[in-house]
Amino acid sequence: MASREQLEDWVQRWLK
Repeated sequence: MASREQLEDWVQRWLK
């Protein structure tokens, strides 16, 4: 599973 930092990275891309 991806770490919180990885999740926040892709999450911010979709929230862009």
